Amino acid sequence: MKRNNVLIYLGTAFLALGQSFSRGNFPSYVEVLGGTIVNYGFIHSIQTFSNLLFLFPAAFLADRLGYRRLVLSGTIIYALSYFVIAFTPQWEYLILGGFGIGLGQGMIGPSQIAILAHNNPTERINVFTRNETTRWSSLAAGYFLSSFFFILFQNEFSYVNLQLTMIVTFLVTTIAIIPFVLLVNAEDWRNNVESQPKVDLTQMIKSPEGMYVIGFLVISLIIGFGAGFLVPFAQPYFVRRFRLGPSEVNIIMGTAQILTAIFMGMVPLLSIKLGSNAKVIYLTQGISIPLILILAFSEILPLSILAFLFRIVLMNMSSPAQTTIVQEYVPEAFRARIQSLMRVTDRLGRSFSPSISAVMIDETKDFYFSFTITAIMYTSAVSTLFLITRNLKKKLRLD
Repeated sequence: MKRNNVLIYLGTAFLALGQSFSRGNFPSYVEVLGGTIVNYGFIHSIQTFSNLLFLFPAAFLADRLGYRRLVLSGTIIYALSYFVIAFTPQWEYLILGGFGIGLGQGMIGPSQIAILAHNNPTERINVFTRNETTRWSSLAAGYFLSSFFFILFQNEFSYVNLQLTMIVTFLVTTIAIIPFVLLVNAEDWRNNVESQPKVDLTQMIKSPEGMYVIGFLVISLIIGFGAGFLVPFAQPYFVRRFRLGPSEVNIIMGTAQILTAIFMGMVPLLSIKLGSNAKVIYLTQGISIPLILILAFSEILPLSILAFLFRIVLMNMSSPAQTTIVQEYVPEAFRARIQSLMRVTDRLGRSFSPSISAVMIDETKDFYFSFTITAIMYTSAVSTLFLITRNLKKKLRLD
């Protein structure tokens, strides 16, 4: 069990390191290949849509073929997609690469969570937190290395420089295949699942626990829709509004990731202090909403940087707490599928909003309208969670 935890952490680290080395530069890569911010928004939507398209089938395949096979296959597809991106002759081919990235992520995500869920229930929040901390630390490392890379090459968004970042991403994500090859086959775990008492899915949905999980699916949809208006456009925001260069933008992005990793390690303690994982979620997400509005309207660079940094920290601190809640209230036989549904609802929200946001940004030549929509959506999600938790408090014996 612990061996597989470590291997998942390693694979997560390599995937995140490769991803962030090029992610902050991708909007500019689209532009040097002849695309526009609207084209970038479309590619991002396609990536999210392909992720959504395969998430649920991947969960069913994982329960039948084994989690290891899905994680390994998804990582191979993910790496090959960056190969397409790195050597594409024009921006239209980036659509194919984006589709492949989303497909690979859809195969990897639910099975990773299901593997980590096979730990002692009291240890799960710690295991999920370690995985998230590893991911965010590696994302930070990728951004910082990318910043250093651009400093070496005169801080220019040239085609050659941007293509090199994509090649590095391809190479690093390929290395992630190694720890996933070494995972213990999930056959024993699948047999364990099959030996569990059969669960009536309809009855489970009607139970208080099922209603609680459905509530989280709704919240995930709302947050995903709102996030699509803001998250993909962090790099264009700093480049266009404040005229920052690539090394400066990557330092900001890297700092956000490392702060998230540091603060995320406090989630188990925060959960104990507040008395429940649900309180962690609506406290951290609620505090992030004013920061989104600062981003939308601020013309002061230091203020915008602080708002950007701590918005990311607060919104993502809730991730281990949310995963723990959902896995706790779902029978073992349905864990991969429910985790996949959580991602489906999130990706469904993000599938269309980046394209809409890109058009808004292009028309208004600014970000205030799109980012305000994000703040409204997040406010709706936090309010919904608060109401659901209050209504089911007695039935679920929540503190």
